[in-house]
Amino acid sequence: TLGSRFGVDDLLDALFEPSKTISDQYADTELQTDEGDLYVGRVESDRDGIVRLVDSAGRKLEVESARIVVRRPWKLSRMPVGLLDTLDEAGIRALFDYSLGKVR
Repeated sequence: TLGSRFGVDDLLDALFEPSKTISDQYADTELQTDEGDLYVGRVESDRDGIVRLVDSAGRKLEVESARIVVRRPWKLSRMPVGLLDTLDEAGIRALFDYSLGKVR
């Protein structure tokens, strides 16, 4: 569970400011090519001259390494800003309990 790896403060930060700190295991990578194309996704592999990404919609993308002119961490989290705005108090409590491993 998240509760075994992160504290309550970390969970609050992630929910209120999802892009403040992005764990390496969830971080996306931005690739810009020599033709001006922009690709963003989680790197699945980087070998044989091909970088394979999975984007936020689950699509698998392939970019030739030789075409990449910029490669850097993407600064935005996949977690939407305002997630808590969609929940009532009971929903927020349930989300925290679930995230911290406290199933009711």
